[in-house]
Amino acid sequence: MDTLATHGRDWAWPPTFAAIAVLGSLAAACLMPFVAVAVIAAGTLDGRRGLITVVAVWMANQIVGFGLLGYPVNAPTIGSGFALCASTLIAFALARWLFAAAAPALGRMLFAGLLCFAAYEVALYAMAHLYGGTDMFTAEIVILIGSNEALWFAGLLLAHQLLTRTLPGQFGAPTPLRIA
Repeated sequence: MDTLATHGRDWAWPPTFAAIAVLGSLAAACLMPFVAVAVIAAGTLDGRRGLITVVAVWMANQIVGFGLLGYPVNAPTIGSGFALCASTLIAFALARWLFAAAAPALGRMLFAGLLCFAAYEVALYAMAHLYGGTDMFTAEIVILIGSNEALWFAGLLLAHQLLTRTLPGQFGAPTPLRIA
């Protein structure tokens, strides 16, 4: 699979990407853009580094939540954390599969974002039945989360494009995003 990254010369992207996502999510408290992280990682990193980055972002989010934001340490909260991880990994795997045929063009990335968001929400909803937390799946909440994901998706993709164009030695050669 071809990604937007130029392997070997994009060493700075994974930690920068993770830092942007984690630090930015501090401002939005519980609105971590896990789907945007999964799709952008799948499209800009090879599979191994993408997986490591996605898991690192999830882990950092859990550390922030339990360590700084005071999430309660109980079975439902810990279970929710693992459900978020599992759903994010499903979104990452789906995006990798969607990008397997060709380099991720803009249209393909947008489609992947929508499809992965749907898969992520369905997986979370299914897992929420285990601990009775389906009340968080109102239309209003899902739309809020989807809007947050869309903004993060655009911001992370823009950050990748800007960084590869300004610092290609650290972030990889710039790759033009085709529409299709």
